[in-house]
Amino acid sequence: MPSRAQPSCRQPTTPSELARRFGTSAQEATDKMKSVAWRIGRRGAPILREGLAFFECAVQADIPAGDHRIVLGEGIDGALLRPAGMPLPYTDTHKLDNSAAVYPRTY
Repeated sequence: MPSRAQPSCRQPTTPSELARRFGTSAQEATDKMKSVAWRIGRRGAPILREGLAFFECAVQADIPAGDHRIVLGEGIDGALLRPAGMPLPYTDTHKLDNSAAVYPRTY
């Protein structure tokens, strides 16, 4: 499958850099995928090559729920890409998405 990385751009190399890239708001003109290596998944979604794992789902139901939507999906593909990798805990994202107020101070 084709790679979508821009070879002249520096790619994010740590989980924190990936979190910063995808976990923060972007200007309309910002292409968050520009310097990230990825491939096209079975349903057309981007699969990050530097991710620890991925899963793809086929939408089975899309349910309105107030100001949100509940989307139910059937898993159709997935893999553990980096078995030795360590997940990035939310507490290590340094509040990138400004949602710290909804989480307890300690776990």
